[in-house]
Amino acid sequence: MGVPQRIDCLVNMDAYAKLSIHSESADLTVAVSSLERLRALYVRSHPPHGRTPLNLRVEDLRGIEWFSMKDVGLQVDVLLPAGTYSVTAMRGHLRRSYTMTLQPGVTFELRLPKAMTLLNSTQN
Repeated sequence: MGVPQRIDCLVNMDAYAKLSIHSESADLTVAVSSLERLRALYVRSHPPHGRTPLNLRVEDLRGIEWFSMKDVGLQVDVLLPAGTYSVTAMRGHLRRSYTMTLQPGVTFELRLPKAMTLLNSTQN
């Protein structure tokens, strides 16, 4: 009898919520073509000199970090237990924090303002 390669755990997914963070501005969502999205992804993997990456951190109200990512792409989806969280977005000296309450089984869409977006990569 061999060692199992995968362990399935039972999790009540109804108690979780999805936080979807968009690092492009809401007004660009419709206007950005597929080619422009590919260029933005290329810039992310081959940053120009002087480009400051966008970093994210998600914490609960007790200050416990649930998610952290450096050099974020166009969209990040995070599955979290229902509750209240603080999202901090940082690009160079610019820092913005958002607090939201996530409901079970619901997706919360957070669209970062243009100053924080990947497409505005000259921001410091």
